[in-house]
Amino acid sequence: MRLRRGLTLRQRKIAAGYLFSLPFVLGFIFFFLYPFIQAFIFSVSELTITREGFDLSYKALGNYHYAINVHTTFLRVFVETILNMLVNVPLVLAFSFFAAMIINQKFKGRFLARIIFFLPVIMSAGIIIQMDQSDMISQLMHRADHSAFIFGGAGLRNFLINTELPLPVIDFILNAVDRIPDIINASGIQILIFLAGLQSISPSIYEAAEVEGASRWECFWLITLP
Repeated sequence: MRLRRGLTLRQRKIAAGYLFSLPFVLGFIFFFLYPFIQAFIFSVSELTITREGFDLSYKALGNYHYAINVHTTFLRVFVETILNMLVNVPLVLAFSFFAAMIINQKFKGRFLARIIFFLPVIMSAGIIIQMDQSDMISQLMHRADHSAFIFGGAGLRNFLINTELPLPVIDFILNAVDRIPDIINASGIQILIFLAGLQSISPSIYEAAEVEGASRWECFWLITLP
């Protein structure tokens, strides 16, 4: 089927697809690809501050050699960062999916609940962080919350030890509890993504599954989670 301007229906759909993907492509190029290339150039160069700005001189892998073989704390910090990422990413994804499942249900105040879960994204803005750090009352509240987490963590450790769980499992649970504020702050965008995915599932699929005798547990594992 050929439409006006000499384009077929398939070509118009392809053009529309490129048009809708253009914002992501431009964002990827300017906000990820370009900074990544620039950071790599800096990593293989020696930066010298001049009156005109800065000057780069090529050093090949000299900076990497210094960081790995000479620097005293780089490897330790790097390993700690990787371990924290391995713990934080599953926890953030699990909490985000759980929160998205909750606010996807129909109940009074659902819109307010969605706003509350998205507040960490707004609060993570630079101006909000500066205001929070400059506020003495906020700092005192943060110290009080941190102390509460410390005492709560000690009681939880004793409880978990009494349950005779393996020590690696106990350490993982305690690390998860200590990371609760960070997990909540990092879950705003992920909650929106999961929520959009959940809302894209047609209710007729669940209705058909219930007619066939599927339980809620089976609907979750066979429809919602995939």
